Amino acid sequence: MGFDQLSPIAPARVRCLLLPCGKINLTTFSEAAQRLQKEHHIRLSDVTPEHGSKRAMFSPATYPMGSVFLEFSTSDSPESSKRLAPFELYRRSLIVLGIADGAQAMNTETESGDSDIESHSLSVILEDLKEEHASALVYKILVFDASIEEDKHAKGIIHVPNQDKSPSTRLKTIVCDIVAEFLEELSFYARSIQALPNIETPVAQPLQLIDEMRPGSGNRTIQSPISGTSSPTTNSRDHNRSPYRASMPAHVMSPLSAEPRSAVSSTTMASPVEDPKPATTFDDIAVERPSSASSNLHMRQISVQGFGSGTSSERVRNQAKGRIGIVVGSMYLLAGRWSEAVKELTDSANTAKWSSDHAWFAKALDNILTGLLMCGWAGIEVDIPQICYPGEKPPWSFRSTKQAEGNRAAVLRILSQLLPDLTHQILYYYGRAVNSNSTEKSAVPMLTYSESALRFARLLSILRTHYSVLNERTFDNIISNTALSSVAIPDTIDSLATRAEIASMALRAAPARGGDDMLDPLDHLAILAGTSSVLSSLGYHRKKAFVLREFIIILLPLLVRNRKDSAAELGFHPAASLSSADLAAESVCAPTITQKFGTDEEDILSLLDSVCNVYGVISAQGFGSEGLGDVLTNDKSLDIYLEGILSLAKKRHYGNIVLKMDILRWCINICEALPDLSGMLRYSSDLLTTASTGLAPGPESSDAYPIMPIEDQTRTVNTIVRAAGASKELGMDNQEAEYWDDFLVRDIEILPSSTSNPPIPRRKQDLLAAGGTKTETKVGPFIYNPFATKSPTATHEPTLLLERETTFLVLLQNLFDVGLDIEWLKLETTANSIDTIVRGVTIGPYRTQKIYLKGYPKVVGHTKILGCIVKIRGCKAKTYPIFKSPWRPADELKLKDLGMDVAKERPLSSDVSKDLLSKKHQPVPVTFPLNIIEDQPLVLLKSTMLTQSAIMVLVGQTRRFQIVLENTSEKEIDFVLVSFTDSTSDILRAAVDNKETSSSDLYEAEYSAYHQPALKLVERQGDELVIRSKSRITLEVEVFGKPGLYNGSVQISYSHLGVPRDQVGDKFYTRQIIVPVVITVNASVELVRTEILPYSNVIVSSKLSQSQPGTPGFMLDSAAPPKRRLDNVLDELKRQHLGDDRCFLLLDFFNAWPRPLRISLEANEEEQPADEWKTAYEVEDIVQPGTSTRLLMIIPKISITNTQAPIPTIDAANRRQFILSANKASIEAEKTGRQVFWYREAVLQNLRATWTELGGSSGRISLRTMRINASMIELLKRDLLDIDMFLTSNETPIQELTSSHYTLPKDTFAKLSIRIRNRSNQPITPILRLQPSLRHQTYNIALDLSRKVAFNGLLQRPLPVLQANTTFEAHLGITFLCSGEYEIGACLEEVRRHRRCHTKTENGDKQDVQEERRMWHCKRSCLIDVY
Repeated sequence: MGFDQLSPIAPARVRCLLLPCGKINLTTFSEAAQRLQKEHHIRLSDVTPEHGSKRAMFSPATYPMGSVFLEFSTSDSPESSKRLAPFELYRRSLIVLGIADGAQAMNTETESGDSDIESHSLSVILEDLKEEHASALVYKILVFDASIEEDKHAKGIIHVPNQDKSPSTRLKTIVCDIVAEFLEELSFYARSIQALPNIETPVAQPLQLIDEMRPGSGNRTIQSPISGTSSPTTNSRDHNRSPYRASMPAHVMSPLSAEPRSAVSSTTMASPVEDPKPATTFDDIAVERPSSASSNLHMRQISVQGFGSGTSSERVRNQAKGRIGIVVGSMYLLAGRWSEAVKELTDSANTAKWSSDHAWFAKALDNILTGLLMCGWAGIEVDIPQICYPGEKPPWSFRSTKQAEGNRAAVLRILSQLLPDLTHQILYYYGRAVNSNSTEKSAVPMLTYSESALRFARLLSILRTHYSVLNERTFDNIISNTALSSVAIPDTIDSLATRAEIASMALRAAPARGGDDMLDPLDHLAILAGTSSVLSSLGYHRKKAFVLREFIIILLPLLVRNRKDSAAELGFHPAASLSSADLAAESVCAPTITQKFGTDEEDILSLLDSVCNVYGVISAQGFGSEGLGDVLTNDKSLDIYLEGILSLAKKRHYGNIVLKMDILRWCINICEALPDLSGMLRYSSDLLTTASTGLAPGPESSDAYPIMPIEDQTRTVNTIVRAAGASKELGMDNQEAEYWDDFLVRDIEILPSSTSNPPIPRRKQDLLAAGGTKTETKVGPFIYNPFATKSPTATHEPTLLLERETTFLVLLQNLFDVGLDIEWLKLETTANSIDTIVRGVTIGPYRTQKIYLKGYPKVVGHTKILGCIVKIRGCKAKTYPIFKSPWRPADELKLKDLGMDVAKERPLSSDVSKDLLSKKHQPVPVTFPLNIIEDQPLVLLKSTMLTQSAIMVLVGQTRRFQIVLENTSEKEIDFVLVSFTDSTSDILRAAVDNKETSSSDLYEAEYSAYHQPALKLVERQGDELVIRSKSRITLEVEVFGKPGLYNGSVQISYSHLGVPRDQVGDKFYTRQIIVPVVITVNASVELVRTEILPYSNVIVSSKLSQSQPGTPGFMLDSAAPPKRRLDNVLDELKRQHLGDDRCFLLLDFFNAWPRPLRISLEANEEEQPADEWKTAYEVEDIVQPGTSTRLLMIIPKISITNTQAPIPTIDAANRRQFILSANKASIEAEKTGRQVFWYREAVLQNLRATWTELGGSSGRISLRTMRINASMIELLKRDLLDIDMFLTSNETPIQELTSSHYTLPKDTFAKLSIRIRNRSNQPITPILRLQPSLRHQTYNIALDLSRKVAFNGLLQRPLPVLQANTTFEAHLGITFLCSGEYEIGACLEEVRRHRRCHTKTENGDKQDVQEERRMWHCKRSCLIDVY
């Protein structure tokens, strides 16, 4: 609360000084001042005039339309302002009101038992106020919330009851009574002024004299009773004055504190009067006048000087008359009689003008302008004086305007148009008076000119905002001093001052620092503050910045000096700790600064913020409504955080960084001198933020070093630490700085636990596989369906166990050369699901450092690590996102903003472009998803029954070992999944990854992996894999030796599901034990050669002759189960003439083991299932070490319907679709390869071999190394159509010599039967062709059968359609007419061509094969011997 000397209507306001009296606390005083402030506007119609005829000059009864404006202030005018009275009477405090606490007075009465003691104490204080502020007119003490009766004998003490127990108009009535007394005293004061012969113009005082007058200097003689001490002349009342201040707090806030003032008047320019003389001055009149002691005190401080009786100069008399009239006119303004003030001032202005009294003429015009504005606001009709116009006559027809618009509207319109010229005229005359060199007494102080210029600039700014119209809104701004917003008004409006003109007027008010017209520092600061306010309302922010920079330069040494003086008065060293001297020094130094402005430290900080904002100082105090210091728990907060980073990066390119750092250093020094701990913390943090580069550097970056010397870095960080520590000691909460690096956290890792197995996620398919249940996956017909619902991309989520210790690694960066002391650090997660904290960590200078912290998950479910909450010493606890990738702001290629617009957000045309700009260049924070599950049981491996976890096997041998597990937890393990890995899996992986691998080789690799696993779990009979609590279980593992196997591992996954398996979700978690096994595989028996021979009776007879018991190749073990001997099979085939459907298989085996081995080779019939070996026949042999043997085996021929079918893939995951193979095979080669594959698989399906060590182990021999070629296929292949011929007769018996070889007599009627069997899976439409001939004859003779054979039927005829897998017989009657040896052959030929078939090559291409008509011949012709 303070007096606004720069208000456009300041000359019409009465300054009222509020002072605390007696025992009163700060809160009570503030509330009372606020209640009085509400009654600042008093209408004269509400004021009851005092009785008396001599003081009726400003009687409110004669002017009820006026008003008195009281300006309440808690600080008195400085001496530089008091010296200007009565030239500017409004600067003095004309009313002094003491405020006392009625409740404290009641307590004093209760303790003492006498109410007269408190009244006497207040009366003494009232007398002290009159003595201290002798230039005032009215003195009162208001006792608020008084519950005791008012003492009628105590004059000047008014009791104000509690507002809840009194009418709402009670306080207003009291203020009206005070105004009435003020008007009375002002009337007497005016008559005294009128009685003076002349009034001197106040002149500028040297700065040294001003300093001596300033309170706080060593030259003051009488001190206010408020300070608690008295002058040597008033020692008799020390005991009465001391309670007045003793009850006040030691740190009264500056707006409500009053600085002691000297009782010696500095404005009286006349010599002191020693002897009684005739009354020539106001002091002499006051002495002679017996009115009252208070009147004597009033008159004693009037700044006037009279002339002697011998003065006869007309010019001097006119000047005296005009000056007295101007002072009286200013009193009319203060009394609220504005129209009378205009009349009085107009006459006096004319007098001053013609007497060339420039200073008083300018003051008269100034007051006339104020009176016209007040009349316009109150609606009082008044004419604009002629003297206000720039010329001799007004340029407008005033009478016609008045008749058209009305008097008030016309006056306001003309006045608004007249204001620019009138204000320039007033400043012109003020300037002449300021720069006058004629006489010393005619020069006006620079303070008057500066404040007038600012008041006029402010008035023109208000008028410009309202488009040069004086209306109700305009007067509201003028009267109530409401803040103005900068409005873009074009400079083309007529009769309106442009922005440049108003700014020039405001800048002229600020004197040059160190010039001849040097002002008091406090006055200089007030002028600079007013100039910056006007420039801000005009939108000249850069000019405002330069003015405020000058303001800071002047303010800083003043604050430092006051701090030193205050510390000296309190007995502290100026460099003492903040925590010990701050609050004590604040009560002394703050009032000196704030008495001029009526403001507090928050206003000074706002002023410093505006300076920093103009210079583009980087501040990290907050962005938007939440700010950087808030905890980031949602996407909105994160967006605000990233927006703040981008804003800081943009501001770094704006302005000069050296200048910005200098501004911040000044701000820090000012806050330290106040002292203001929050400001010190704030600007120190901003200084470090400005000095930093704002980058997230990479590992090899070298441009992240701050632009600040190491000494300054250390000093600034120490300032933050000291200020934060001092605020904590003083009990000030949340007084800490913002940390200056937003990229503090660079990475977070989860370290694996060394004490327990981490949980592993499993799919539901694994659960079903462990239970032996197979589910069919529904597969669509399309390989790629663009309309199918896309499954979300699977992200890796580390799994943590509830309440289990987890170690996290946090990577922090420090880009400054000062170490950082971290008080505590913890992870920020969603729902605070992890309890982690680490304390007392120090990060070294300019480095990235790893910090390990322990965490304990406490909530089951999915969560995310958003960042870290870090509390750095002296800084606020703040959540920092994780910026893992390096980042630097993108440089703008196009310059789109100039000036201060660079620091503003540029509007975007659409949301799309905004997203593109923001997402493209902003840093990308990362989050780490986690999954917290219930704690799983723990299983320990007790034993493996293996020595050093190693085992030795032969190729094809199977051995077993046991694993013993123990459940050490309280939970039952109801799910156990055993899986295996071995070294042979690399072969399969290499085959799948290699594009040049053929389909047959890929099949072999898959067959070896899936049908011949190296490790396999032996199934338990009737016992589930369940491990009870605190119990053991034994697992048996089977090892199968095969080439390429040298190590393996048994992976045992276990979990506690707790629910039936069909109720388990899509994902569950297990722990895992891995048992490594070292496997040594030695060679045993190898298949080295394969050969296929056609069936021959000669070979059979030879073999039968050699097949004696005990011979190699046919030796049987008596202990072995009985099996069919190969010789028995051969004998049966020869006897049944079935050798045409068989072929011989020769296999060579090599014994690589150093002991003899018995080899057994078994073959199964084609019609038998592959797993039924009861009817199989075998051949055995003993092979010595390092030797080989050949075994002969007869196998049935094979009939394969579709030999061009694609080679299958065992594992669907390895199935190749639309993958271009690197093997470019031709169609014929592809057909041959597929044919070989299918015939080889058919042979291996009905063939197996084993080896047995004599008296020892046994194993299987792998026959998959067998290789066959196209020539072997011809021997293995069985035709799709079989043609057999039989000869029968009903008359004479026919003798069958061998298969299809008959003998019969001639002239015998016989029947030839042709049996046709279709082995294919497709129907065939054939033509049967029979070809009889003579044996052992030439071709032309052999076919001449016209007279030798008679046929009953056609030799060539079509047959009905032969369905798939059916048999058909055709018959032909035949009679041989002569003896001889005959042969009948047969063949079948398709009637229609075979339909088109599609063949897919290995690289995925389809080939169309067009075959010719097929033909089949009978392999055994029918031989007939006729006799």
